[in-house]
Amino acid sequence: MILLVGATGTIGSRVAALLSGRDDVRCLVRGDAAADQVAARGHAAVRGDLTLPETLGPAFDGCEAVLLVTPYRPNQLELERNGVDAAEAAGVRHLVLLSGMDAAPGLDVAMTRAHRLVEMQLGERGIPHTVLRPDWFSSNAAAQVDLIRGGLLTYPYGDAVTAPVDPRDVAEVAVAALTAERAWGTVVELTGPEPLTLAQSAERIGAGTGKPVTFLAASPADWRGGLVAAGIEGWNADALLELLEGYSRRTGDPVRSGVPDVLGRPARSFDQWVADELAPLLHETVSSRRSS
Repeated sequence: MILLVGATGTIGSRVAALLSGRDDVRCLVRGDAAADQVAARGHAAVRGDLTLPETLGPAFDGCEAVLLVTPYRPNQLELERNGVDAAEAAGVRHLVLLSGMDAAPGLDVAMTRAHRLVEMQLGERGIPHTVLRPDWFSSNAAAQVDLIRGGLLTYPYGDAVTAPVDPRDVAEVAVAALTAERAWGTVVELTGPEPLTLAQSAERIGAGTGKPVTFLAASPADWRGGLVAAGIEGWNADALLELLEGYSRRTGDPVRSGVPDVLGRPARSFDQWVADELAPLLHETVSSRRSS
């Protein structure tokens, strides 16, 4: 039995889709909307809440492999530890933890701090595991879809370098780990095939969609203010700024071989994500507004 924790998020939903048709997958959910979403994939929904460890036993019981994905929250360390504790108590044979690649060597940032502590605990406690550390998701650009429609992409730290990874690749690697005969017992760093600055990503989006996109350099304060005005919690906006500032301090080539090593093919490029997912999204947005 495979348990997916975080089955409705960016990566978890893609993992659930890839595992559709299997009768040995269950998904941890808190509410009805999430239960309906996983049921549409043909998976069993099991109620539980990472903030309430006493609710986790039935979901983890009898599972051989678990994917543990937690979105960034101020209490992320507590959430991940509760998931790890439940997996250990259930005797899970393989815990796959979705972590995150370092923003810059030796730099401690909020969005990876909890992950690192949990990674250490997995080793210290001898829990069979695999850690997946993706870089900046290519799909993060989709958060600015309305701006992109108007020909703009905006970030602070335009010179910040990432090797953006396609969430589809991360999901495929996660499935490979979950369905492996045994835990890999290693850290797999997942990136796209090339480094790209945030400013350069605007050029690529313009080229891939056929409509010029200008990069607008924002001050950290203005960008944070825009996030908060759009409904992003202040703590989340602060963590995003810290992460981007960290990327601006990167040195060396951020590209890693995790995707091709596991999947036996090249990682999808940012350009491919633009063509496959962003361009259709822009078209759908335009079409929906014209028909409304």
